[in-house]
Amino acid sequence: MGLIGMAFGLGFIFGPALSGIALHFFGATGPGWTAAALCAVNFLLAFSILAESLKPESSQAAVARISPNGTHARQPNIGLLILIFSGDVRVQLF
Repeated sequence: MGLIGMAFGLGFIFGPALSGIALHFFGATGPGWTAAALCAVNFLLAFSILAESLKPESSQAAVARISPNGTHARQPNIGLLILIFSGDVRVQLF
């Protein structure tokens, strides 16, 4: 959490200064192009430096599926969660 806070703080400090410099040298579209260039550099560095987290020898987690006949929705706790998070009022709880 400290590193994330530090990153936000540095962004609030250097962001306006960097966009002001880009505005001065590149005009009104300068801050947008500078932000796009920084995002592209960030993507390329992350793509080239970070290792793949899913190892070939590890088993993949099973994907949970909701049955089409509604047996999950008939369980009180799960049915309520489905109703809340789906926004569909047609789900039968019992």
